[in-house]
Amino acid sequence: MKNKLAFHLLFFICLPRVYSEEQAIHFSMNSDNRPIVFGTVHNTTGYFIIDTGSPSVILFDPIQDLPEADAAYNSYALLGETFESKTHVVSGVTLGAAVIEEKFAVIQAPETIKNVFSSEIKGIINILALDKIVEISFSKRTIRLLDRVPERYKESVSFIRQNAVCFIPVRVGGVEYLFRVDTGSDEAVDFPEIVLDAIDKKNILHVAATADNTATNNSDYYIFKNHDFVLFNHVYKNSVCRTNTLGDKKMFGAIGTQVLQRYDMAFDPAAHTLFYKPLLPDILYDIFFNHTAYSAGLLNFDYTQEALIVKEVITNSPVWKAGLRPGHKITKINDQDASGTPQTYMARILQSNSAVKIEYYGEDNKKKTVKVKPKVLLK
Repeated sequence: MKNKLAFHLLFFICLPRVYSEEQAIHFSMNSDNRPIVFGTVHNTTGYFIIDTGSPSVILFDPIQDLPEADAAYNSYALLGETFESKTHVVSGVTLGAAVIEEKFAVIQAPETIKNVFSSEIKGIINILALDKIVEISFSKRTIRLLDRVPERYKESVSFIRQNAVCFIPVRVGGVEYLFRVDTGSDEAVDFPEIVLDAIDKKNILHVAATADNTATNNSDYYIFKNHDFVLFNHVYKNSVCRTNTLGDKKMFGAIGTQVLQRYDMAFDPAAHTLFYKPLLPDILYDIFFNHTAYSAGLLNFDYTQEALIVKEVITNSPVWKAGLRPGHKITKINDQDASGTPQTYMARILQSNSAVKIEYYGEDNKKKTVKVKPKVLLK
């Protein structure tokens, strides 16, 4: 009996230390399709966005009583804005029920970035800043810090790590480009503008976006018909894609939560490897990209109680030629109140081959009624 007990004690002592399921950090997805977790960083308590595309920890409230890691100001880029901040050091960060004793670098966000988020969001945390194996499980809505990669992960891709941000290769038309793994983006996949050099100019369209003078100012971008690209070992064919709008948009792309939340992932910084497990059958991944040939040209809008606010319009599309621009207010679609029209219905009628009646108000605040017919914009 003593030998048996000694064997069991030796077995448990020799096991590598792994954070248990009970110590997992549980997160939820907010209305912007970003993972958030309730926690405390130093003297700031509230919800934090888990953003793998940002530098370490960014606090929105003033940083007080924290040691500085570097007396000089450093330059950072976030949400299309470049700003300077001193770097501070913090440990004992609480996320959910877990306490992380490893040190994080902390920087102060400018007021313009703070104002973009709702008041309950207190900051941004890139959990990949830790030199640990980090598992982000969208199936379980948990984050775990591990000593080894779980055996259930069978597929992997190498990554390059820069300032805690991981870039993985995506093959586009036979050429590899680097894409940022970005849980802070609610998009699917944004391509670097450099890929346009290999695309037929007839298959590239310019998109005019709303200029709202905030840190998340949506800059103009391009959409294009891509013949094939390979992401996480899945081949996407004949997809309508868009170019990146943030960071070094010329050279780097970004993979957002519309795609990432369909995988469980484990990041191993020592091996420079991202392990992943698909959560859907392979054939279903094509649904994240539009293959519809017909389009009226209205790509994005905001719902209000009175109207739809146009955000993005394809230049020279049917709605563009009818006079609609970013910032205009659509009040009726086919004689129905636009504000109460389900988004799925809107997408269906704007991508059909049937004429659509639109009532809207432009810069002069005068009501206009136009009839547009979607057409094939990308062949």
